[in-house]
Amino acid sequence: MVDELQRRLADALDHDAGQAPVQAAGLLDGARLGARRIRRRRAAGTAALIALVLVAVPLGSSVLAGGADPGQVAAPAPGDPSGPRPSGQPAPSQTPTLTGTPAPTASFVEPVPGPVPPAESPVNPDVPDGLAGTVLVPPGALLGAAELPFTPTETNDYGPYLKNRTLVTSLCGDGAEPGDDLAVGGRQIFFVGDGQDSLATVVRVFAGDGARQQMEYLRASLGSCSYVTTYEPQDAGGLPGDDAVVGTAPSAFVSGGTAVVGAVREGNTTAGIQIDVDGDAAAATAVARVLLTRAHERLVASGLPAEHPG
Repeated sequence: MVDELQRRLADALDHDAGQAPVQAAGLLDGARLGARRIRRRRAAGTAALIALVLVAVPLGSSVLAGGADPGQVAAPAPGDPSGPRPSGQPAPSQTPTLTGTPAPTASFVEPVPGPVPPAESPVNPDVPDGLAGTVLVPPGALLGAAELPFTPTETNDYGPYLKNRTLVTSLCGDGAEPGDDLAVGGRQIFFVGDGQDSLATVVRVFAGDGARQQMEYLRASLGSCSYVTTYEPQDAGGLPGDDAVVGTAPSAFVSGGTAVVGAVREGNTTAGIQIDVDGDAAAATAVARVLLTRAHERLVASGLPAEHPG
Protein backbone atom coordinates (compact mmCIF):
# COMPACT_ATOMS: atom_id res chain seq x y z
CA MET A 1 0.00 0.00 0.00
CA VAL A 2 1.02 3.59 -0.53
CA ASP A 3 1.54 4.44 3.13
CA GLU A 4 3.79 1.42 3.55
CA LEU A 5 5.74 2.53 0.48
CA GLN A 6 6.07 6.00 1.99
CA ARG A 7 7.30 4.55 5.24
CA ARG A 8 9.89 2.34 3.60
CA LEU A 9 11.00 5.10 1.25
CA ALA A 10 11.25 7.58 4.10
CA ASP A 11 13.15 5.04 6.24
CA ALA A 12 15.58 4.40 3.41
CA LEU A 13 16.16 8.12 2.90
CA ASP A 14 16.73 8.62 6.63
CA HIS A 15 19.63 6.15 6.48
CA ASP A 16 21.19 7.59 3.34
CA ALA A 17 22.97 10.70 4.60
CA GLY A 18 24.88 11.12 1.35
CA GLN A 19 21.78 11.95 -0.67
CA ALA A 20 20.02 15.28 -0.97
CA PRO A 21 16.67 15.37 0.89
CA VAL A 22 13.75 14.06 -1.12
CA GLN A 23 10.20 15.06 -0.33
CA ALA A 24 8.89 11.48 -0.20
CA ALA A 25 5.74 12.31 1.74
CA GLY A 26 4.77 15.07 -0.66
CA LEU A 27 5.22 12.81 -3.68
CA LEU A 28 3.37 9.89 -2.14
CA ASP A 29 0.47 11.90 -0.67
CA GLY A 30 -0.74 12.64 -4.20
CA ALA A 31 -0.23 9.02 -5.25
CA ARG A 32 -2.23 7.80 -2.26
CA LEU A 33 -5.17 10.05 -3.02
CA GLY A 34 -5.02 9.18 -6.72
CA ALA A 35 -5.05 5.49 -5.87
CA ARG A 36 -8.06 6.08 -3.65
CA ARG A 37 -10.00 7.57 -6.56
CA ILE A 38 -8.98 4.64 -8.82
CA ARG A 39 -10.31 2.21 -6.20
CA ARG A 40 -13.67 3.99 -6.29
CA ARG A 41 -13.88 3.70 -10.08
CA ARG A 42 -13.09 0.00 -9.83
CA ALA A 43 -15.81 -0.53 -7.22
CA ALA A 44 -18.69 -0.55 -9.72
CA GLY A 45 -16.98 -3.13 -11.92
CA THR A 46 -16.14 -5.28 -8.92
CA ALA A 47 -19.75 -5.20 -7.70
CA ALA A 48 -20.99 -6.37 -11.10
CA LEU A 49 -18.47 -9.22 -11.15
CA ILE A 50 -19.50 -10.35 -7.65
CA ALA A 51 -23.16 -10.35 -8.69
CA LEU A 52 -22.32 -12.51 -11.72
CA VAL A 53 -20.39 -14.99 -9.60
CA LEU A 54 -23.19 -15.23 -7.01
CA VAL A 55 -25.62 -16.21 -9.78
CA ALA A 56 -23.28 -18.39 -11.81
CA VAL A 57 -21.80 -20.52 -9.04
CA PRO A 58 -25.09 -22.01 -7.72
CA LEU A 59 -26.31 -22.67 -11.28
CA GLY A 60 -23.03 -24.31 -12.24
CA SER A 61 -23.02 -26.40 -9.08
CA SER A 62 -26.53 -27.71 -9.71
CA VAL A 63 -25.63 -28.69 -13.27
CA LEU A 64 -22.40 -30.42 -12.31
CA ALA A 65 -23.97 -32.21 -9.36
CA GLY A 66 -26.13 -34.28 -11.71
CA GLY A 67 -28.54 -35.23 -8.96
CA ALA A 68 -25.82 -36.24 -6.50
CA ASP A 69 -26.29 -35.63 -2.79
CA PRO A 70 -25.36 -31.94 -2.29
CA GLY A 71 -23.95 -32.79 1.14
CA GLN A 72 -21.21 -34.89 -0.45
CA VAL A 73 -18.12 -32.81 -1.24
CA ALA A 74 -14.99 -34.30 -2.77
CA ALA A 75 -11.91 -34.04 -0.60
CA PRO A 76 -9.06 -31.95 -2.00
CA ALA A 77 -5.95 -33.60 -3.32
CA PRO A 78 -3.07 -33.67 -0.80
CA GLY A 79 -1.18 -30.41 -0.85
CA ASP A 80 -3.86 -28.67 -2.98
CA PRO A 81 -5.05 -25.61 -0.99
CA SER A 82 -7.40 -24.55 -3.81
CA GLY A 83 -9.51 -27.72 -3.93
CA PRO A 84 -12.92 -28.12 -2.30
CA ARG A 85 -13.01 -28.93 1.42
CA PRO A 86 -15.51 -30.94 3.49
CA SER A 87 -17.89 -28.90 5.59
CA GLY A 88 -16.24 -27.56 8.74
CA GLN A 89 -12.69 -27.88 7.45
CA PRO A 90 -10.96 -24.47 7.66
CA ALA A 91 -9.37 -22.86 4.64
CA PRO A 92 -5.57 -22.78 4.46
CA SER A 93 -4.04 -19.83 6.28
CA GLN A 94 -2.98 -16.87 4.19
CA THR A 95 -0.74 -13.89 4.83
CA PRO A 96 -2.89 -11.04 6.26
CA THR A 97 -3.18 -7.92 4.13
CA LEU A 98 -4.65 -4.43 4.70
CA THR A 99 -8.00 -4.15 2.97
CA GLY A 100 -10.87 -1.70 3.06
CA THR A 101 -13.83 -2.77 5.21
CA PRO A 102 -17.41 -1.48 5.18
CA ALA A 103 -18.29 0.80 8.09
CA PRO A 104 -21.62 1.48 9.79
CA THR A 105 -23.77 4.45 8.88
CA ALA A 106 -22.93 7.44 11.07
CA SER A 107 -24.40 10.80 11.97
CA PHE A 108 -22.20 13.79 12.67
CA VAL A 109 -24.70 15.44 15.04
CA GLU A 110 -26.02 12.31 16.73
CA PRO A 111 -23.44 9.51 16.32
CA VAL A 112 -24.77 6.01 15.81
CA PRO A 113 -22.85 3.56 18.03
CA GLY A 114 -20.49 1.50 15.90
CA PRO A 115 -18.94 -1.90 16.58
CA VAL A 116 -16.64 -2.14 19.56
CA PRO A 117 -13.06 -2.23 18.19
CA PRO A 118 -10.68 -4.93 19.40
CA ALA A 119 -8.59 -4.13 22.44
CA GLU A 120 -5.46 -5.18 20.61
CA SER A 121 -4.29 -5.83 17.09
CA PRO A 122 -1.38 -7.86 15.76
CA VAL A 123 1.76 -6.15 14.56
CA ASN A 124 1.32 -5.13 10.95
CA PRO A 125 3.59 -7.41 8.88
CA ASP A 126 4.36 -4.48 6.58
CA VAL A 127 5.95 -2.44 9.39
CA PRO A 128 9.78 -2.56 9.21
CA ASP A 129 11.52 -4.35 12.05
CA GLY A 130 12.04 -2.14 15.08
CA LEU A 131 9.45 0.48 14.07
CA ALA A 132 6.31 -1.01 15.65
CA GLY A 133 7.22 0.51 19.03
CA THR A 134 7.07 -0.83 22.55
CA VAL A 135 3.58 0.54 23.37
CA LEU A 136 0.66 -0.94 21.44
CA VAL A 137 -1.91 1.73 20.57
CA PRO A 138 -5.28 -0.07 20.18
CA PRO A 139 -7.67 0.94 17.38
CA GLY A 140 -10.21 1.93 20.04
CA ALA A 141 -7.96 4.81 21.10
CA LEU A 142 -8.66 6.57 17.78
CA LEU A 143 -11.77 8.09 16.25
CA GLY A 144 -14.24 5.52 14.98
CA ALA A 145 -16.56 5.41 11.98
CA ALA A 146 -19.59 6.51 14.01
CA GLU A 147 -17.87 9.78 14.95
CA LEU A 148 -17.15 11.08 11.46
CA PRO A 149 -18.98 13.82 9.51
CA PHE A 150 -19.53 11.37 6.62
CA THR A 151 -20.31 7.69 6.15
CA PRO A 152 -17.06 5.82 5.45
CA THR A 153 -17.07 3.01 2.94
CA GLU A 154 -13.46 1.92 3.47
CA THR A 155 -11.19 1.81 6.51
CA ASN A 156 -7.42 1.28 6.46
CA ASP A 157 -5.41 0.73 9.64
CA TYR A 158 -1.73 1.71 9.54
CA GLY A 159 -0.23 0.60 12.79
CA PRO A 160 1.40 0.03 15.06
CA TYR A 161 4.06 2.33 13.62
CA LEU A 162 6.40 4.77 15.37
CA LYS A 163 6.80 7.21 12.50
CA ASN A 164 3.17 8.17 11.92
CA ARG A 165 2.98 11.99 11.92
CA THR A 166 1.12 13.74 14.75
CA LEU A 167 -0.80 15.87 12.20
CA VAL A 168 -0.84 13.05 9.61
CA THR A 169 1.13 15.27 7.21
CA SER A 170 4.49 16.98 7.54
CA LEU A 171 4.56 20.76 7.90
CA CYS A 172 8.21 21.46 7.12
CA GLY A 173 9.68 18.39 5.42
CA ASP A 174 10.31 14.66 5.51
CA GLY A 175 12.96 14.74 8.23
CA ALA A 176 12.59 13.82 11.88
CA GLU A 177 10.76 16.37 14.02
CA PRO A 178 11.47 17.28 17.66
CA GLY A 179 10.12 14.53 19.89
CA ASP A 180 10.13 11.86 17.18
CA ASP A 181 13.15 10.16 18.73
CA LEU A 182 11.13 9.72 21.94
CA ALA A 183 8.09 8.10 20.28
CA VAL A 184 7.31 4.64 21.72
CA GLY A 185 4.01 3.86 19.98
CA GLY A 186 1.63 5.04 17.27
CA ARG A 187 -1.28 4.15 15.01
CA GLN A 188 -3.07 5.84 12.09
CA ILE A 189 -6.51 4.96 10.70
CA PHE A 190 -7.60 6.33 7.32
CA PHE A 191 -11.32 6.48 6.47
CA VAL A 192 -12.60 6.92 2.89
CA GLY A 193 -16.16 7.83 1.94
CA ASP A 194 -17.99 8.77 -1.23
CA GLY A 195 -16.66 11.49 -3.51
CA GLN A 196 -13.81 13.39 -1.87
CA ASP A 197 -14.72 12.43 1.72
CA SER A 198 -11.77 11.15 3.72
CA LEU A 199 -10.27 11.57 7.17
CA ALA A 200 -7.07 10.38 8.83
CA THR A 201 -6.75 10.11 12.60
CA VAL A 202 -3.55 9.41 14.53
CA VAL A 203 -2.58 8.61 18.13
CA ARG A 204 1.03 8.67 19.29
CA VAL A 205 2.72 7.84 22.60
CA PHE A 206 6.04 9.36 23.71
CA ALA A 207 8.59 8.90 26.46
CA GLY A 208 10.25 11.72 28.40
CA ASP A 209 8.94 15.09 27.22
CA GLY A 210 8.56 13.97 23.60
CA ALA A 211 4.88 14.96 23.31
CA ARG A 212 5.55 18.46 24.63
CA GLN A 213 8.49 18.89 22.24
CA GLN A 214 6.33 17.73 19.34
CA MET A 215 3.47 20.15 20.07
CA GLU A 216 5.79 23.12 20.55
CA TYR A 217 7.41 22.37 17.20
CA LEU A 218 4.06 22.05 15.41
CA ARG A 219 2.79 25.32 16.88
CA ALA A 220 5.92 27.15 15.71
CA SER A 221 5.70 25.56 12.25
CA LEU A 222 2.10 26.59 11.52
CA GLY A 223 2.22 29.64 9.30
CA SER A 224 6.01 29.56 8.96
CA CYS A 225 6.69 26.35 7.01
CA SER A 226 5.77 25.70 3.40
CA TYR A 227 6.38 22.06 2.55
CA VAL A 228 3.54 20.81 0.35
CA THR A 229 1.46 23.79 1.47
CA THR A 230 1.40 26.29 4.33
CA TYR A 231 -1.08 25.65 7.12
CA GLU A 232 -2.10 28.86 8.85
CA PRO A 233 -2.64 28.68 12.64
CA GLN A 234 -6.24 28.84 13.88
CA ASP A 235 -7.75 29.32 17.32
CA ALA A 236 -7.32 26.18 19.42
CA GLY A 237 -8.38 27.78 22.69
CA GLY A 238 -10.84 25.83 24.79
CA LEU A 239 -9.98 22.45 23.33
CA PRO A 240 -9.50 19.68 25.91
CA GLY A 241 -6.14 18.38 27.06
CA ASP A 242 -2.84 19.93 28.07
CA ASP A 243 -2.19 21.51 24.68
CA ALA A 244 -3.77 21.85 21.22
CA VAL A 245 -3.01 23.14 17.71
CA VAL A 246 -5.18 23.68 14.62
CA GLY A 247 -4.10 24.79 11.15
CA THR A 248 -5.87 25.32 7.81
CA ALA A 249 -4.86 25.62 4.16
CA PRO A 250 -6.68 25.72 0.80
CA SER A 251 -7.71 22.19 -0.13
CA ALA A 252 -5.99 20.57 -3.08
CA PHE A 253 -8.82 18.03 -3.46
CA VAL A 254 -12.09 19.85 -2.67
CA SER A 255 -12.75 22.77 -5.01
CA GLY A 256 -13.15 25.90 -2.90
CA GLY A 257 -12.70 23.82 0.25
CA THR A 258 -10.25 23.86 3.12
CA ALA A 259 -7.78 21.30 4.45
CA VAL A 260 -7.51 21.30 8.23
CA VAL A 261 -5.08 19.57 10.59
CA GLY A 262 -5.10 19.54 14.37
CA ALA A 263 -3.89 17.73 17.46
CA VAL A 264 -4.50 17.64 21.21
CA ARG A 265 -2.02 16.49 23.84
CA GLU A 266 -2.85 14.69 27.08
CA GLY A 267 0.24 13.91 29.12
CA ASN A 268 2.72 12.14 26.89
CA THR A 269 0.15 11.15 24.28
CA THR A 270 -1.30 13.00 21.28
CA ALA A 271 -4.37 12.59 19.08
CA GLY A 272 -4.41 14.24 15.65
CA ILE A 273 -6.65 14.55 12.59
CA GLN A 274 -6.53 15.67 8.96
CA ILE A 275 -9.64 16.30 6.84
CA ASP A 276 -10.72 18.33 3.80
CA VAL A 277 -13.89 20.35 4.36
CA ASP A 278 -16.24 21.88 1.79
CA GLY A 279 -16.12 25.35 3.37
CA ASP A 280 -13.85 28.19 4.43
CA ALA A 281 -11.23 28.23 7.19
CA ALA A 282 -13.79 29.09 9.86
CA ALA A 283 -16.03 26.17 8.87
CA ALA A 284 -13.06 23.79 8.72
CA THR A 285 -11.84 24.94 12.14
CA ALA A 286 -15.30 24.31 13.62
CA VAL A 287 -15.30 20.76 12.21
CA ALA A 288 -11.79 20.16 13.54
CA ARG A 289 -12.75 21.32 17.03
CA VAL A 290 -15.62 18.82 17.18
CA LEU A 291 -13.42 15.98 15.91
CA LEU A 292 -10.54 16.82 18.25
CA THR A 293 -12.87 16.92 21.25
CA ARG A 294 -14.11 13.44 20.37
CA ALA A 295 -10.57 12.26 19.65
CA HIS A 296 -9.50 13.43 23.12
CA GLU A 297 -12.40 11.51 24.69
CA ARG A 298 -11.33 8.35 22.89
CA LEU A 299 -7.70 8.88 23.88
CA VAL A 300 -8.50 9.31 27.59
CA ALA A 301 -10.90 6.34 27.58
CA SER A 302 -8.12 4.12 26.19
CA GLY A 303 -6.08 4.61 29.37
CA LEU A 304 -2.94 5.58 27.48
CA PRO A 305 -2.62 9.08 29.04
CA ALA A 306 -2.91 7.57 32.52
CA GLU A 307 -0.15 5.10 31.70
CA HIS A 308 2.03 7.82 30.12
CA PRO A 309 1.28 11.02 32.08
CA GLY A 310 4.38 12.91 30.90
